[in-house]
Amino acid sequence: MTITNLFNQIKRSFSIKKCIDCKYYYIPKINNDSSIYSVSKCMKFLSADTDGRGSEFEYAYIVRGEKTMCGPDGKYFQKLPGPPRRVN
Repeated sequence: MTITNLFNQIKRSFSIKKCIDCKYYYIPKINNDSSIYSVSKCMKFLSADTDGRGSEFEYAYIVRGEKTMCGPDGKYFQKLPGPPRRVN
C-alpha cells in the first residue's frame, strides 16, 4: 500500500455518510421486532411496482448497495438540519 492510498483511505473513513443522518432516510413504524435497518427506506428513490399497490420508497440498504442509486459513497446524501436522530 502506498502512502497516498493510506491517506485516501483515512480521509474516506472520516467522511462516512450514514443513511441515518440523511434527510431522505425514513424509518416506518414497525409492529414487530424487526430491525429498523431492515425496514428503513430512502425517500429519494421509488421501487418498481411489483404487487399492484403502487410505487413505494426503496429500502435504504438496497439504495446504498447499488452504484446506480446512492451507492456505498452516499452520492445523494444530504445532511439533516439540526441534531442527529436518536434510534432506540
